[in-house]
Amino acid sequence: MKELILFLHAATGCDTTSAIFDIGKLKPFRRLQQDEALRLRVGVFNSPNATPDDIATAGEMFIMSLYPGKTSDDLGKRRFQMYVKINSRLPANKKFDLAQLPPTSSSSREHSLRVYLQVQEWLGNPLPPTNWGFEKDEEGHLRPVTNRSKPAPDRLLEMVSCNCTQGCESKKCSCRRHKMVCSNICGYCAGHGCSNTSREEDEDNVDHPDKDLEPIPCTETDVELSLA
Repeated sequence: MKELILFLHAATGCDTTSAIFDIGKLKPFRRLQQDEALRLRVGVFNSPNATPDDIATAGEMFIMSLYPGKTSDDLGKRRFQMYVKINSRLPANKKFDLAQLPPTSSSSREHSLRVYLQVQEWLGNPLPPTNWGFEKDEEGHLRPVTNRSKPAPDRLLEMVSCNCTQGCESKKCSCRRHKMVCSNICGYCAGHGCSNTSREEDEDNVDHPDKDLEPIPCTETDVELSLA
């Protein structure tokens, strides 16, 4: 394990890399102790000639080993399975914390590149940071690249949500105004405990095109014609 101490320290959080939420350092240490194949795989972080793809693949395998699931899964599938499992057990009045999920493949890649950069720095092999998980801002300062992918597919990003604090009872609620029920992406109610959680329209808040028209008297002849 001594050859992997630098990798473990950087991969689980140090001055230049992020920690993995609610994982700590002891669990990853024990995981590597128990898995020889994984130790061999992450050994690439000590190589001065590793490619970004090699590092990203090994880093993703390491991160997946810290979460329950099948070894054949990728991070996207693992995230979905954990979301379904955790959300199914969540009380209705509690909001889901996305930090409980593994990082996305894109975030894992950038994290792994920074881990490799730091390990090589400790080994006396400095590399250009902008090739390994960092970018320069307008002032020339280095900033970590957290993700190069969109946070969600376009069809999800275009979904309507609200931030109502008064129970989503009126048309001030953007979800109700667009004839949509509230969901867990809504900022305050999260689709729970408000008046807009079923698909039944609130007749008091629905604009009928003919609600302002005066009723027209119907004669006996009119009824006979309509039935005919």
